Amino acid sequence: MFVWTAERIRSLAPDNATWNCARQLGHPPLWLQQARHERAVWGECKGTGGLSYQTVVDFDGPAFQCSCPAKRSPCKHALALLLLLLHYPDCFQVNTPEPAWASQWLETRLKRQQRIKASHMAATDPALAAQRQKNKDKSLELMAAGIQGLDDWLRDLAQQGLANVQNHPPAWWEQAAARMVDAKLGGIARRLRLLAHPAAGKPRHKQILDTISELYLLVEGFKRIEQLPPPMVQDLLTTAGLAIRKESLAVCPPVTDHWLVMAIHEGVEEQLRFRRVWLYGVRQQRWALLLDFVWGDDNPFLDHWLLGSVYAGALTYYPSAYPLRAVAQSLQLTHEMSILENVTGHNHLEDAALEYARALAANPWLLYMPVYLKGMAIVYQAPDFLLLDNRKQAVPLMASEDVGLQILAVSGGHPMNLTGEWQDGCLLPLAMEANGQLLAI
Repeated sequence: MFVWTAERIRSLAPDNATWNCARQLGHPPLWLQQARHERAVWGECKGTGGLSYQTVVDFDGPAFQCSCPAKRSPCKHALALLLLLLHYPDCFQVNTPEPAWASQWLETRLKRQQRIKASHMAATDPALAAQRQKNKDKSLELMAAGIQGLDDWLRDLAQQGLANVQNHPPAWWEQAAARMVDAKLGGIARRLRLLAHPAAGKPRHKQILDTISELYLLVEGFKRIEQLPPPMVQDLLTTAGLAIRKESLAVCPPVTDHWLVMAIHEGVEEQLRFRRVWLYGVRQQRWALLLDFVWGDDNPFLDHWLLGSVYAGALTYYPSAYPLRAVAQSLQLTHEMSILENVTGHNHLEDAALEYARALAANPWLLYMPVYLKGMAIVYQAPDFLLLDNRKQAVPLMASEDVGLQILAVSGGHPMNLTGEWQDGCLLPLAMEANGQLLAI
């Protein structure tokens, strides 16, 4: 069993309010039937009106389950249960059978892990592989026809001019997106739907022009698909909407390393919540992206990652000309603390820009790239924030006023190290270093 510390438990908290409540609940008189074994810990926390909340923590992950109505995970009860185990281990029964409410959840997680392993084994089945190839060929035929229609549609837009296009109602963009869905071009459909409901903070005409340019690049790529190298073809198809099943990655070689969690970015697109977890392999000095999606606000992500923590084990990368996205095969939280000094970063913005240019040359459809910048200062030039290196080169920060002021307050205006996503000529800050530890932005 992993040995928790107060700092590790604190890093799990989704916000300060949850953590402060958890500290108040981490005392034996407030708990009933607490027990543990090598894999998990569980107990019931006393609530108001005679209620109790059934809480269980699976150390393999870690993962959390609680009967309380809190939407963010882990909740205060899960954190309090870990604090109780840390400070009062003698209050827990050891190696006792789990109650039904705990065993059911733990068994569900175990079955899911077994299904993943089984699917990996099935990926090597010749008959199944042949059927999947047949299905892929059918999808490619539909995609090719859809791309031809998209080409005609883009040319019509160019003839109309952006001035007219800007005035189209959301339903017009939704209709175009629906045609792409029918053609198995879900990635293109998503970009069109985003134009139906544009994001704030970016001029409307620029959003349209950027999206049209990206789609035109996709169309031209499809016209030359037979001339492209196989990894770039995979990037093209993935961007267009042809998903790669995780179990098909079983034939790809795993990459074993000590992976440092450098940044975590959560957001929402079209009611679909996404989470990007950026890992850095300290031995091989390479980045990895763990990308997860869930529907709605009530469904938690299946796994939980600790910013600044180190996980030992293997990842498998998705095929790509510039591999970033990966899937975790067998990662375990280690006792090692943050090892930021082993992370290769950029001391100058020009070097980071050159690396981004190399990434785009390999994968022209890359939307964002992780970057670790060292010795950067933040400068406020109303209404924007800029990141400045020691050569006085600057790049805009994709940051609200609150976020920019937060970075200024923590850094005190002095040079700092931070992790972010390089995208669209700007830097989205996600984490910064303070006293040798990573802090979420």
